[in-house]
Amino acid sequence: DYFGEIALLRDEVRMATIIANTALSTFKLKRDKFQELGLHDKLHFANRKAVGAGVAAEAKSKPPSSKDDAEFKLIAAAIRGNENF
Repeated sequence: DYFGEIALLRDEVRMATIIANTALSTFKLKRDKFQELGLHDKLHFANRKAVGAGVAAEAKSKPPSSKDDAEFKLIAAAIRGNENF
């Protein structure tokens, strides 16, 4: 299995904390090497739901960018059309 893939793909802080119930061997790959090897174009990670243990982490966000009326309308239409909302 794997963990920490979001940090490799999106240059984000790794949020996974892994606790093994048995002995295991792991492989560590830093983001710069991951990109140097072209793995960001070659590998496709399965979409899976988070399995966090309820550990709270501080969320960091950027301030919103300015948007014109056309962009607001586009965003509103996308939200209204999203079946998951």
